Amino acid sequence: MTAALEMLSLCASAGEDLVSALTRVSALGAGPFSVSMRDALSQVALGIPVTTALENCARNAGVPSFTRVIEHLTATVERGTPIADVLAAQIADAREEAKNRLVESAGRNEVMMLIPLVFLILPVTIAFSVFPGLIAIQSGI
Repeated sequence: MTAALEMLSLCASAGEDLVSALTRVSALGAGPFSVSMRDALSQVALGIPVTTALENCARNAGVPSFTRVIEHLTATVERGTPIADVLAAQIADAREEAKNRLVESAGRNEVMMLIPLVFLILPVTIAFSVFPGLIAIQSGI
């Protein structure tokens, strides 16, 4: 979703309106975000307002981060504020959320990462350090 948001931000920064930017991003992308945008654009083609179509797609998707992006986009359209600034903030939020998920996943798997260290690397290291000493004691050197 971050890549699609970045493309949408670039289109908005270049001066495209929201509908044409969504059309371009949905045509280039292949992920769930692009599919949802295609659904929203098909609703817009039927005469439904852009904000309503986006809200319908967000509600159907049921993904909290996607819903948050759509809420901010619709608020931006309704207020008439620049879309590029809001998209830049949403991209930063999406990156931060991905980073937090990664750190949380690493924290949960910390014990699993210690298993090879404790049961494989540490015994081999101890064997390499103790074995020459045992040989020297047995040979009487």
